[in-house]
Amino acid sequence: MQDNRQQGQSKIGGPLIKNFSSQILKLTGGNVSDPSAAKFAFTALLVSILDFILFTLLTHRGDSLCAAHSISFIVAAISLFLLTTCWSFPDNDKTLSTRSFFSFMIVALLAYFLRGGILGTLTETLNLPAQLAILAAIGAATIVNYTGCALWVFPQKAAVAAEHTWRLLTIGIVSYTILLRLAYIGIGELLPEEAYYWNYAQHMDIGYLDHPPMVAWIIWLNTSIFGDIEFGVRFGAFLCWMITGGFLFGLTRNLFDKAAAFRALLLFAALPFFFGAGFFMFPDSPLVACWAGALFFLERALIANKRLAWYGVGVCLGLGMLSKYTIALLGPAILIFLLLEGNSRKWFFKPEPYLAAIIAMVLFSPVIFWNATHDWASFNFQGPHRWHDASVFSLHFLLGHILALLTPTGLLAAIFLLFPTRKRPIKNILILVMKSRKALFGLIFSIPPLAVFVFFSLSREVKASWTGPLWLVLLPFIALQMKRQFGSRFQLPLNKAWPATILTCLLLYGAVLHYLTLGFPGVPYPDYFHLVGWQDFSRQIDFVEDALAETKTEKAIVVGVDKYNLASLLAFYRTKGGTSIEKENQQKIQLTSGSHLFGMNSLMYEYWTNKTEMEDKLMILVSMEENSLKNPAIISHFQFVNPIQDIQIQKNGHVFGRYFYRIAEKYTSADPPITEFAASRHKGSRQKKRLAVSP
Repeated sequence: MQDNRQQGQSKIGGPLIKNFSSQILKLTGGNVSDPSAAKFAFTALLVSILDFILFTLLTHRGDSLCAAHSISFIVAAISLFLLTTCWSFPDNDKTLSTRSFFSFMIVALLAYFLRGGILGTLTETLNLPAQLAILAAIGAATIVNYTGCALWVFPQKAAVAAEHTWRLLTIGIVSYTILLRLAYIGIGELLPEEAYYWNYAQHMDIGYLDHPPMVAWIIWLNTSIFGDIEFGVRFGAFLCWMITGGFLFGLTRNLFDKAAAFRALLLFAALPFFFGAGFFMFPDSPLVACWAGALFFLERALIANKRLAWYGVGVCLGLGMLSKYTIALLGPAILIFLLLEGNSRKWFFKPEPYLAAIIAMVLFSPVIFWNATHDWASFNFQGPHRWHDASVFSLHFLLGHILALLTPTGLLAAIFLLFPTRKRPIKNILILVMKSRKALFGLIFSIPPLAVFVFFSLSREVKASWTGPLWLVLLPFIALQMKRQFGSRFQLPLNKAWPATILTCLLLYGAVLHYLTLGFPGVPYPDYFHLVGWQDFSRQIDFVEDALAETKTEKAIVVGVDKYNLASLLAFYRTKGGTSIEKENQQKIQLTSGSHLFGMNSLMYEYWTNKTEMEDKLMILVSMEENSLKNPAIISHFQFVNPIQDIQIQKNGHVFGRYFYRIAEKYTSADPPITEFAASRHKGSRQKKRLAVSP
């Protein structure tokens, strides 16, 4: 038996780290003692030494970190491919083929993007010397290269079950996305929304105008541990992503089996919405975790008839309502399921569902109390306020958002599941749904919430992330379809499209993150690219403030002349990484405000800064557009205004844009009379701001 098992094995690739490679070879049927393994290991070691030497020479020559890292990696990658194909595996029938070169380049790019993030984190966050940091970066890239080459680029046929391959693929991709997040989470500059929610955490409360407080609580907890840095702000999103993955794996395993659960986890790791929710700290991050938890416990309650699961439903719904109000859409879906599914109607006469509702309301009660003491501001903002917006047809935008969140392959897979086709008429789907509680579960917890967004989009503007969480319930069903080796003419090509889709997503994530942090040699940022450069901009605003302090006795208020972006980002980056003590940092936060001082909308800044307390204050008005600082509706609030000045911003040594500021003195909160021309300018400005994306 042992001989037969060894006969079914074949060589896969050579180990660089024996224990790591042994596990891979064990899962894939490889032979760790194959002579080619030693050759590949020696080749990788030789190329790594070449990589390190070349990187060191380039940095000593004065090349930038990005240029040295990129050039040395390209030389090392080409050398590795040539040596591997000509020496390590000369008899492999796939060597030196177009397919193997293309596959190798994909693996090399994945390794390059991960390596860049590790290098940036170690040098920028931990302040390690570049020569020391590159060793860890080379090690991580080598592991990615080895694994990819062993499993995909140069494999030989092995008697390995398909499910083992899928599981190994899932483990590899999930591990890669985890490492990619951790590599970049602390060096990528915050998005405006993230900085805005960080400001939530600097004004801790049980409620806020535009969102519930969970995002603020999570940021406060993590920044208390790690400090007011990007990693501290975003680490909560990473933890929420891990929790979501655990619930999704359990949900899929309970609905179907472990094989489908691995595929669902693979989709969760790769699809754009879920990758972003695990990287950027938005209210959607805890929302998705609570949504997944609610689905997990709902399946246990409605399908498995577990009475105690209702308490888990109550906790997840309550915490979800503290995260984002969207999870309330699960309430009507639960009611519809109970009405349609005969075996589930018994829950109307049992106490557990009602106790779950009470638990959810108790957890949500802080937000209710905050609204009751603030004229129901948040409920009005998310409810009647949106219906009072200008009527606009945005169904096409909703479909575009879904396409971006799920990828074309994911959207087609969802359509195939939810909607009838010629070979699957609606009659057959309805019969299947009414006979299968699992099919009904997937349908009810996806279609009704989606219908709400579709209806809303017929007359109002929709936001990009709104539909993201509701696709969680379909991932187990899409994963089940991926298992099937037979099906319609539509299903089989769809299954074949998933590998290319997943690889494309991973390459896109790595490329975007690398570009936003280290950049690419010879690829400058476009003019007025507002996703980077905030650290340099904030540093220069501090210089302006320090210069004013030499001639003025009072502290200047930095005011962002937009909705919330400028004020939020300046508040964060003016306190990050400096030498100021905590008290001075808090003062800088308090001395940053928004455009509500001029009668515009700056969301929570209206609550954080009282206009009347700003009387006679000195202000530094900051804008992305020069014309905004010429607006009579703004400058008429001051007795004196200085000429407009510009600030050139740079990142990675390249200047790519300008911001504008002007000093204004003797602020008055009263709205002064303005001319008809100024009124029209002010109205146009407000209409323009209304079109801006809000969190």
